[in-house]
Amino acid sequence: MTFAFIIPSAINDRANTSIDNTMEPTTPSEHSAESAYEQLLATVRSINESAKGSLISVIEHGAIALDDTKKIDLLKQIDFLMEYNNNEIIQKTIEQYAERIKSFNLTELTCLIWFLEVAQQHQIFSKVKRLFFIRPGQVFDPAVHALSANKPEAKNKFILPNSYPSPYLSGQTGNICLQFNTDIWSFEPGQIPSLLESLKKMRAFMEQRFNEDGYVDLGHCLYKFINASHIFYDLALVTKPNAD
Repeated sequence: MTFAFIIPSAINDRANTSIDNTMEPTTPSEHSAESAYEQLLATVRSINESAKGSLISVIEHGAIALDDTKKIDLLKQIDFLMEYNNNEIIQKTIEQYAERIKSFNLTELTCLIWFLEVAQQHQIFSKVKRLFFIRPGQVFDPAVHALSANKPEAKNKFILPNSYPSPYLSGQTGNICLQFNTDIWSFEPGQIPSLLESLKKMRAFMEQRFNEDGYVDLGHCLYKFINASHIFYDLALVTKPNAD
């Protein structure tokens, strides 16, 4: 096994606007949930077709859990479905913020931490060369996204695109003026312990910013907390995400 994939998901909670850098709240609907599910399946299919034998994990952190039909269908195509929807901490986080985009960023980050902790405990990625964090709707193309994984200079490093200017005022972000596109980025299993330390700092910082009426997402936090010397900047990766 060469690659593993981690896909964050909130199917029944179409507040996924955090990745589009907009604080406009959205109202989940049956149509949007179906659309979100189709985006997830498209990403899963692209992985199964182009990176056969890879380990695929979906982390569900939305306000409402997947229905049984979608769950059964999804489990036929992936290896792990981690459902945190009904977790008390997740539900309290969602209830705490009037703007779902803020709790969305927090629940995504929290569940990523929990999943990586479980993965470390059970050595889920012991036979994996590199892990890809990939968002629903993205199509994995090994000729583009995995090319740098074989470069010696990328060994033991996070592979990220170049950063781009944050659309938010520095006062909102805690003086973070740049951020990373987090649609697709990757790291090696050996980096998980240090990544977990950074992710926990990110979560505390994110919570602080929200409590002070500020804003950050995973892209801002990666820029602030990951040492630049530990990053391989992949010019083939899209620097700035497209707004929906």
